[in-house]
Amino acid sequence: MAGGCCGTTPEYIRQLRAALSSTELEPSHVTFEVSSSWEYGDPPERSNFAKKLAAGEPLTIVESGIRDGVDAIGIPSRTEPTALAAARLVEDPETILYVTARGRSANDLQRDLLAAHALGERNILCLTGEGWGSLDIDSIGLAYIAANLNRGLDFGGNPTSPTAFTIGVGANPNATDLDREVTRFEAKVRAGAEFAIAQPVFDVTLFETFLQRIEPFAIPIIATVWPITNPRTADYAVNELHIPIPAAILDRIAAGEGLAVADELTNALRPLAAGLRRIH
Repeated sequence: MAGGCCGTTPEYIRQLRAALSSTELEPSHVTFEVSSSWEYGDPPERSNFAKKLAAGEPLTIVESGIRDGVDAIGIPSRTEPTALAAARLVEDPETILYVTARGRSANDLQRDLLAAHALGERNILCLTGEGWGSLDIDSIGLAYIAANLNRGLDFGGNPTSPTAFTIGVGANPNATDLDREVTRFEAKVRAGAEFAIAQPVFDVTLFETFLQRIEPFAIPIIATVWPITNPRTADYAVNELHIPIPAAILDRIAAGEGLAVADELTNALRPLAAGLRRIH
């Protein structure tokens, strides 16, 4: 194989191809062998969150506030070292470390996953990330790297000590292009996702439709409830975050019934989802 790095231009590639086309090359066969004497030991124990997920127990996740009755605290951050530091300060309950791919290379992401695992983190949420940063891999590729690490392989296919991540991904039941969202969801599951956390739900019908569409690739889905009490926050959710909120619910939020709406959504979503995440 031949190629180039920084500074490579179309003209360089043309000249490279011309040079190689005029040269007779012999096929090369490379064999990789792994020594049978390499000892990795037993895989680390899975988290309590993973065990409850596998057992089908209902789960509760929060990102702040009360901890009683909570199975995990989500630690979101655009800067993973900051999120990791916050996660290490939480002793009980377990944490879910949100890892965003945008703006970071695959090598950096793998390094940070290994660092997080070495520090005791076992639950991760793989996200593409918003904004204008460069994108080496997206959430699908990130889930694939994490799943490979669990198998005892780095993203180059080299053997390493296996990790014990419980791998989560995001899901958007509110997507305007639902076909694309379902296609990406299937890819995330095939990459190694073990659970998904949905974006905030205000229309239960949309969530039910999404569940029906992803049934062939079913992994546990955790629904998100966002108690909105301020009409300006509701306006931001609709116009900036593109979260559909029915007009009747907008009217109730404006009338000061936001918390009652959140409680009703919680009761409606609980029997449909594997768990609930409540954000503030």
